[in-house]
Amino acid sequence: MTTKTERPGWVERICYTAGGIGIKFAFGAITGYFLIYLTNVALLDIAACSAIIAVSKVFDGISDVVIGNIIDNTVSSFGKARIWLLRMCLPFAVSLMLLFWVPPGLPQLLKYVYVFLIYNIVNTVMMTFMQISHYSMVSLLSGDRKEQTILSSIQALTRTIGNMLGAIVFVRLLNIFTDEPGNQNTQVAYTRSMTVFCAIMLVLTLITVIGTRERVQTAPAREKKSLIKESAASLVLLLKNRYWATLIVCDLLIMIMMQLMASGATYYSLYILNDMSYVSLILMTSMIPTVLTMFAVPFLTEKFGKQKVFAAGLVIAILGSIGFGLSAPSITPMLMFNALQGLGNGLHKGTIVALTADMVVYTEKTTGQFKAGTGNAGLSATEKLGTGLSSVVFGSLLATAGFNAALEVQPEAACNMISMLFIWIPALVCVVALVIFLLFFDLERKADNEI
Repeated sequence: MTTKTERPGWVERICYTAGGIGIKFAFGAITGYFLIYLTNVALLDIAACSAIIAVSKVFDGISDVVIGNIIDNTVSSFGKARIWLLRMCLPFAVSLMLLFWVPPGLPQLLKYVYVFLIYNIVNTVMMTFMQISHYSMVSLLSGDRKEQTILSSIQALTRTIGNMLGAIVFVRLLNIFTDEPGNQNTQVAYTRSMTVFCAIMLVLTLITVIGTRERVQTAPAREKKSLIKESAASLVLLLKNRYWATLIVCDLLIMIMMQLMASGATYYSLYILNDMSYVSLILMTSMIPTVLTMFAVPFLTEKFGKQKVFAAGLVIAILGSIGFGLSAPSITPMLMFNALQGLGNGLHKGTIVALTADMVVYTEKTTGQFKAGTGNAGLSATEKLGTGLSSVVFGSLLATAGFNAALEVQPEAACNMISMLFIWIPALVCVVALVIFLLFFDLERKADNEI
């Protein structure tokens, strides 16, 4: 492997940021509004839709490993990762449009088949290529560890900013584009809003492709191996690395927490606070502190270390979530604790990619194999598996509690379940992630001594 320690300038870092915001811009719309689109616009059963999303994540998880290996073995004038951003951005945009357009004339059974097929095209293929390519660029733009920390913080910022903008802007666009004043949940509103989102995603992705350069290159493989066999071998190699396995489990739990809150914010605002516009306020008071905190992450990790910052972020997020629940329904203290939770999220989300980059370098030093694509595939896999698992939990528990989208006022049991899914279950999941991380992760000490 040829590793260049040349560091990108701020113009190139900003160009790198653009693509991540574009990808997460679209992802924010999916995580925040796809389920409510299916139940309130396409008029499909919430439990069935949650099951479809969950089953799809099995294929999604497999594709992450395969696509990570494809990126690792790619040779092009654009490098390993940027070429896939270029190739996939337009198909990604088209499939996103189709995802939020369930043909109303289809028989009910075929609507579920349509959702399953398009959802898998979007997530299993398109989103996977886009996300892993962008994640891998942290290890490919520079071989300098400090630069990788900066890029990982930028990556975390893009995830948060993109998700925040996607969730906040989308609901406002629904209000603007709806053909039924007072009702955001119409097909026309979703189609027009997603058209705007896809156009923005395309422009931002092209900025990343054109404005960045991959400096870390690996020599082409001497013998061509079966993609499936090589993917399996790479997965086994990483699973034997307890640090990678620990990061994957922790990130999976964190993503379950985040996705339950993302889905729950919409339902909590609509059915508990009785105003869907509260979604924007809840997301803003959480994500603005997250974004601002991430700017401080490179300095905090330099002073205290990545592991301590990551663990502190989980502790603060847990305290914020508990405070939010205890102060409900008083809006002002709720939002104050929501901001505290956002601060914690900024700390742990701002370090996860940097810890993964350290793991990639440590794996190369201890095994002789550089696995930027496959290593970062774990982050993409946990994000999507977290979405699937949280969808199963969210949909099945709401259905069990008697939720019915046709009712303006939900049963008390359904309202209580919405609060559990939005506040208390995410807090518990975050506690489990903290315990696992403290027990099994001590890579930073070894990395400092051996890298």
